[in-house]
Amino acid sequence: MRVFVRVAERASFSAVAKEASTTQSQVSRQVAHLESHLGAHLFTRTTRSVTLTDEGRLYLDFARRALAEADEGAALVRNGMRRVRGRLRLAMSNGVLRHFVLDAIEPLLAAHPELHIDFTVNDQVPDLVAEGIDLAIRVGALEDSGLMARKLAELPRVVVASRRYLERTAAVLPAIVTPETLTQHQCIVHAGPCDRRWHFETDHGPVTVNVGGRVSFSVGEMVREAALRDLGVALGPRQLFADGIESGKLVQLLPGFRVPPVAVHAVYPASRRHVARVEKVIEHLLAHFAKV
Repeated sequence: MRVFVRVAERASFSAVAKEASTTQSQVSRQVAHLESHLGAHLFTRTTRSVTLTDEGRLYLDFARRALAEADEGAALVRNGMRRVRGRLRLAMSNGVLRHFVLDAIEPLLAAHPELHIDFTVNDQVPDLVAEGIDLAIRVGALEDSGLMARKLAELPRVVVASRRYLERTAAVLPAIVTPETLTQHQCIVHAGPCDRRWHFETDHGPVTVNVGGRVSFSVGEMVREAALRDLGVALGPRQLFADGIESGKLVQLLPGFRVPPVAVHAVYPASRRHVARVEKVIEHLLAHFAKV
């Protein structure tokens, strides 16, 4: 059943054989045995593709639930006796790893000597199930993906600009003393239509400003770099800009206006629930983010 699910997720017998360190013929035999037991063909195979039949699509949902329940039952039986050991595949963006998680890794490994971590560092959102990833750290709103999720923190956000940018524009643009003045400045946008609408909370109610700028980035880390290079005004988690603020290169703006925080979640497939290494890493990150 596990082999069938992985072949369905990867759409490839050879890929599953490679990840399981076995032969393609052995994978095919296991699927054929399951098909014989069910009395139905689960896949349509050609030289170029492997696709699920109608019966295969129907059975896939049941198989996933059955395996998740079996894993949960086995985990509960072992609960209290198991050690945190084995290899964990952990995914996140470069910016999240560098600014929010990297400091947590050494004490995590020191506390669990039998734990090994394979990092998948990518600013694109991976398919956790298809890529066999145990746990991912995501910043911002979550899509309804069917994954399990646990909130790790809400990160305070700030508006910043480099001291040089402010000096350069002081004579020609208004000082940034209210959110509305941002509309006359170059704002560095983290690409996406909603990111051109910056929201603020005041004692008199919420304020939303439509900002504009000549540069935008699909990667949050580059928003920070652009701000440090005097390209304009940026909005993001305070920790992202902390070193620039502390060094004096960046200036925090609009201190009297509150920016709604951004949530950080640990997300993982249902099949990883109650897996000791996943639970312990989440607990460790919860404690770590409480100090950020």
